[in-house]
Amino acid sequence: MPKDSCCDEELVSQYLAGDGSALDKLLERYQKLLWQYICQLIHSSDDPTIEDILQEVMLTAFRDIRAFQSKGPGSFKAWLWGIAHNRARQAIAKLKRQPEPFSVRFPKSLPEDVEAERPATQDDEESQNLLTNKLNLLLSGLEPADQRIFELKRQGLTYQEILQQDEFKGWTPGKLRIRFYRIMEMLRDKTA
Repeated sequence: MPKDSCCDEELVSQYLAGDGSALDKLLERYQKLLWQYICQLIHSSDDPTIEDILQEVMLTAFRDIRAFQSKGPGSFKAWLWGIAHNRARQAIAKLKRQPEPFSVRFPKSLPEDVEAERPATQDDEESQNLLTNKLNLLLSGLEPADQRIFELKRQGLTYQEILQQDEFKGWTPGKLRIRFYRIMEMLRDKTA
C-alpha cells in the first residue's frame, strides 16, 4: 500500500480547495499500482492499450474528482480501481469487436479517370491561418513547460520520450499526462 494512504481524502479536499498539485500527488501515488492492476485485467504487461487505459483512468479521475464521496480510509483507492476496472472492461470489449487486421495493396499509379484531391481554396487557407493564429496566441499564454509539452506531443512524441527530455527529468508519467490533459482542456474551452 502506498505511503500516507490515510491522507488520500485530505489530498482530495486540498485539491477541491484549489491546490492543483494535491491531485497530482494523489494520482502519482497510485500510478504504478494502477499499471499493475490494469496489466492483470488485460492479462498482459506489454499491450499498448495499457498506457491508453491508464491515461483514461487518470483523466477520468481528474475530470470526475468532484463526484468522489469519501466513505473512509481506502475509499479513494477503491473509487480509482473501479474506474480502472470499467475502463479495462470497455477496452477489452472494444478489442473483441474489432475485425481482424488485413493488408491492403495499393496500385503503383492511379487510373486516369480518378480525379485528384480538390485543391485548397483561399478560404481554406484563411480559415487555417486564423485557427493557427488563435492557437499560437493561446499557447503563448501558457507556462514555458506547458508550451514545450504541447509542442512535443504535436510532434508525435510519446510520454516516455518527452520524459527523456532534459527539462522533464524528475517528472512522472502521471504528472506529464495530467499537465497535457489540462492544456488540451484549456484549448478546447477557449476554441469552442
